[in-house]
Amino acid sequence: MISLLKKDFKLVTFGTFNKIFLIVFVPVLMAMTGFDFTMKYMYMTIVLSFAYMMVSTSFSYDVQYKTNLLVQSLPTTKAEIVRGKYLFSILVFLFSMIYSWFYLGLLNIFTILKFDLFDLSTLKNAFILFLILISFILPLNYKLPPKVASFFSIFTYVFLVNTFAMSITDIEGIFNHWLFSLYGGLFGIFIGLVLFILSTKLSIYLYGKRA
Repeated sequence: MISLLKKDFKLVTFGTFNKIFLIVFVPVLMAMTGFDFTMKYMYMTIVLSFAYMMVSTSFSYDVQYKTNLLVQSLPTTKAEIVRGKYLFSILVFLFSMIYSWFYLGLLNIFTILKFDLFDLSTLKNAFILFLILISFILPLNYKLPPKVASFFSIFTYVFLVNTFAMSITDIEGIFNHWLFSLYGGLFGIFIGLVLFILSTKLSIYLYGKRA
């Protein structure tokens, strides 16, 4: 399992392009959000988006470098490969928290910008969204052809995030939704974890059926 995790982390961090990506991701995302530097939830947006991108990228690199073919030739089962990817997604979320905190912290120190950092309520909401998103997109990568899965991954991200925004007028209203507010958000985390577990089982089944 540790070797599988090392493989994924090396894939998404090695090379000049990935190092540049780590540097430019935050300003590019800010540009896409309209340079709303005072946005209260910019930290959450970066944590969620960066983690989501890293997980999706790991699948793209598996296809590009054919690493899964190599892994399957080793004494490991398809179930272990799938569980490794799901565990990788959780670790990537934790890495994204640190990355975003460090990056925005530097901007707070060296610029006039002031971002809210490491707010537990904000991280809780981001974690709930991440669990739901990952639970939907990972099985797609074990069922659909790579390019189709990549398209639907982006579509799912945009659709699920905007589902809340389309029916609620402001972002504060989004997090008053019962999914995030019931029992202080514990209910939402429970729902997310149940979906995550069911998604893992579905992905193991789908990957096991793949030739």
